[in-house]
Parts: sequence; structure tokens; C-alpha cells
Amino acid sequence: MAKNRVPAGAAKTGVKERTNGKPRAAEHRLPPVADPAEAVPVEAVPLEYTEPLPISAARKRRNPFRPNGFAGRIFDFLGSLQLAVILLSILGLVCIAGTIYESSYTARLAQRLIYRTYWFDLLLTAIFVNVVFATLARFPWPFIKTGFLITHLGVLTILVGSLISHRYGVEGQMMLQEGQSKDRIQLSNSFIGIQEVGSPVRHRFDTVEVEWGQPSPEKPQAYEFKELGLKAIVDGFYPDSDFEEIWKNDSPAPNPAVRFAIDNSGMGRIAEGWLAPGMVGRDRTNLGPATILAKAAKDEEDLARLLAPPPPKTEGDMGTLELTFADSGRSVSIDVGRAMKEPVPVEATELSILVTERMEAGYLNEAGILA
Repeated sequence: MAKNRVPAGAAKTGVKERTNGKPRAAEHRLPPVADPAEAVPVEAVPLEYTEPLPISAARKRRNPFRPNGFAGRIFDFLGSLQLAVILLSILGLVCIAGTIYESSYTARLAQRLIYRTYWFDLLLTAIFVNVVFATLARFPWPFIKTGFLITHLGVLTILVGSLISHRYGVEGQMMLQEGQSKDRIQLSNSFIGIQEVGSPVRHRFDTVEVEWGQPSPEKPQAYEFKELGLKAIVDGFYPDSDFEEIWKNDSPAPNPAVRFAIDNSGMGRIAEGWLAPGMVGRDRTNLGPATILAKAAKDEEDLARLLAPPPPKTEGDMGTLELTFADSGRSVSIDVGRAMKEPVPVEATELSILVTERMEAGYLNEAGILA
């Protein structure tokens, strides 16, 4: 062991200190010694230098959300940028496929096969988990990270909203006039159904399956209705069909018909077609908030009755039930309130009408049952 004597005057000892994470040599002066003979021997000790921890390692050490050991590695992987790149790349490819399906077929088919599937929800959930762990990995969040935190919280909000919409969202339309209120919407789903005569139950299957299969006479699609013991064969599908009617004025029996057209100043022609008052189902057309009805008057008195404004409704008025005879076109109005109390005879017939039930807001549910 080497011994050194401190000469008279000032002696220096090297001491390692840290300032802002960087080591530096600090100088310390010993008090002067009057007599060199009284000098105190000083032992030379080698100094040790320890490298500072990297910033990421220091953050991990003080992050209360990150566990130790193998669980900590999983924590780092779930919040890593590499996982984010992989998930976002998969999401981009899936969206490209969905766009191709939507342009080649329909939006409903793209939703059925991609956007509303469980595996797509799983992909969104994985992105949600990655964003959560990436946010927690940078805890504590200094003020300078406020933008980072707000951005990630916004992404999480969008992902949660998407998952809720996919599982529980309903898309539809509701047409309202000013001052009108409704509690029903019209869904965009279409289906093909079979219903037994006299049965309120309708058996059906979604037409999106037909859109996907593109059936043809060479490649028909079969759908079984086990409850009925029937099988439906679909051997044709037109993705962009157009229906055209041809009316001719050569019926063997009198059957007056009129052609109408409705123009809008801003939208142009919005509806046109033929109406025949003597044909059941072809004597009216529904335009949403309005219905156009064609009727044939028997005489001047009947014409005056048809053109007369409806009587004002009174409190407790349940409306009228109108019967139209297909053979003669004659119409008879029955008071619903009276018909609910007793059978009401129909003029010039042996029939009578009894109303057994009335609903204020009746509708057909998915099974085809009036509820």
C-alpha cells in the first residue's frame, strides 16, 4: 500500500460527485500545515465510477403500473411501437378489403363479412389494449406530455364508441313532419320471407346472403325452413335491378287508370306512375309522409262525398274503417268506435263489421306478428 505525505501548504483530494446526472471531480483543500514534519500520511484510494441508468430504465423503475420480471416484459410488449405498427397495418389491409367488397357488392355485405364480425371487434380491442399500455408506460406524465395524453384518450374514446356501435348500434331512418313524433324507425335490412296463409308468423332469411352468393340458374342457393318443411330455391340475383311497367289501354273490361307525376322545385321529379282505382293494391302509392289514392265516383253525389273535406276529429274519435269492393269500386265507411261496441251492417250487403281490437301504435315485429 503506497503512502504519500501531504506537503506543506494545500493538498487536494479527488472526490467524485454528480451534478445533473454527470460525474465531475470536486476539489477540497486541506488546511495548511505549519511544520512539514507534522504532515499526516494520506492513503491513496482508487475511485470507482458508476454509469447513470438510462432514462427508459429509470422510468421503468419508478413506474407503479409496470410489474417486475416476466410480467414487465409483457407490459412493455403490449405498449410497444412494434405491436402498434403490426396492428395498424392489419387494420389498413382489412379496411382496403372492406372498401373493395363495398364497391363490388353493397355496404351491407361489407358490414356483414368484415365490419360487424367478432374478429374485427377483436382487432379493435387489441389496438385499444396497445394504446392503453403505451399510455401507462410513460407514467408519470409531465405537463409537456399533455398533448400526448389527450390524443391517446381521444383514440381510446373512438375505439370504445366503435365497439359499442358494432354490438348494440341500430341504423335506420325516421321520416317526420313538423310537429310530428314517432317511436319507430325504418331499418335498412331486407329479407326474403315465407308466411303460411292465415298464420301471423313469418319465416325469413337475410338477403345479404343472397348478395354474397350471387345465385344463378347454374348455381342456385337453397334455404330450408324446417318449421314448415319447405325449401326455398333462389336461382337469380340482380344487384342493380330496374323495374318497368307497361300499361296498355286494351283491357276487356272497363278499368280506368291515370298517370301522375310529382315535381319538386328543388329536386325535380320525385315520383310518377299509374293508378287504377278498380285494381286492389294499384289504386294508391305511398310517398312516405303522404299517400296518393285514386278513386272512381259512381255518380255526382258520390263524387261530392269523395271531394268533401274529412270531418274534424272530436275527443275520443277512433277514426273510420273504409271498405272498397273490388268488383264495383264502391266504398263504405264504418265508424271504428261504433264497430267496437256492436256489429255494424254494411250497406247493400248481408255483411256486418265488428272491430275486436284497436292499437294506438301497432307494428309488425321481426316475426311478422302485430304487436
